[in-house]
Amino acid sequence: MGMLLTERDDDDEEQDEKEDEKEEEEVAEEEEDGKRREWAGTVDCFLRRYTADTRPFIPFHCDGAAATVNVALTASEDDTAMGGELLCLHSGKVVTERRQEGEATVHPAGLLHGVTRLENGAGERFSMILFFEPPPPRDN
Repeated sequence: MGMLLTERDDDDEEQDEKEDEKEEEEVAEEEEDGKRREWAGTVDCFLRRYTADTRPFIPFHCDGAAATVNVALTASEDDTAMGGELLCLHSGKVVTERRQEGEATVHPAGLLHGVTRLENGAGERFSMILFFEPPPPRDN
């Protein structure tokens, strides 16, 4: 079934503006209290799909972003996907980061990491990757 789109009237736009103003006021109050700070840098976000045929593994590498968040969208224990696990180099040893669906790994740019090979017929794995870059320095 398709979605019916209708034109918005002026009352809808005024209500949206009022809600936006209220939200901006709440954010300003939180910032004054030191409770909340907005991220002034950039964030790139994308989904990555691993299959034995299309992307069976990722070789060891370091990310170019200042910080990376890697969210597992498929659990490591999922027996339909053997392989496709995140590996990281910690203290000179390769460690498998076993994660449940929805769990995230956060690491700085210098962490050497990769993804193990998915076996044929092993299904697929998904992850969501977010690259964080700090804001440019301010001119004083």
